[in-house]
Amino acid sequence: MTPEQQMHEEEYARARSRYEDASMEKRRAENEIAEIQNRRRSILNEINQLQADKKKFEGSQSEITKSISSSNTFDDCLKDSDSKLTAASQGFLAIGSASHSKLQDLNVVFNDKNTKTKSSITSVFSGLKTVNQNLENKITELKNRISQLETEEANGRNREHSLANYASEQASRMNSAAADMAYHRRHMS
Repeated sequence: MTPEQQMHEEEYARARSRYEDASMEKRRAENEIAEIQNRRRSILNEINQLQADKKKFEGSQSEITKSISSSNTFDDCLKDSDSKLTAASQGFLAIGSASHSKLQDLNVVFNDKNTKTKSSITSVFSGLKTVNQNLENKITELKNRISQLETEEANGRNREHSLANYASEQASRMNSAAADMAYHRRHMS
């Protein structure tokens, strides 16, 4: 083997090594791109599910907020009921004093029932406010998670773009090394 053939054989080996290194790097980048694409699909599915859940919670919260806003109407009804009961009680007592019979005060007779009713309604509205706050917390939690996933998806997209460029560079290195290998192979014999 001549020194020139020896030199071409060594250059061929170096070109082949560059080709194999570039090929390995290109495959690594393509595999990572595939993983990122799978993760991005998974993220997008999760975002869609979270947005659907958020929409359901917002609908429920809207209905509960409407119910809570009607508490003023219930308060007004209770006050009206109290004033009517007081007026009826006074009228009933006036009738009783004219007939000289001992009648019970209607406020006293219905006091327990009114207190229980007020307490029940207050308890319901208190429960609705608690549920409304829990829904608000859940909606905030979902918004934060969606935002986090959107950031992760955007980062994945950027990484995928970067890896695609890198894989393209490695393909160029492979082409260059293949050309060098072909050149040196012709001069080896």
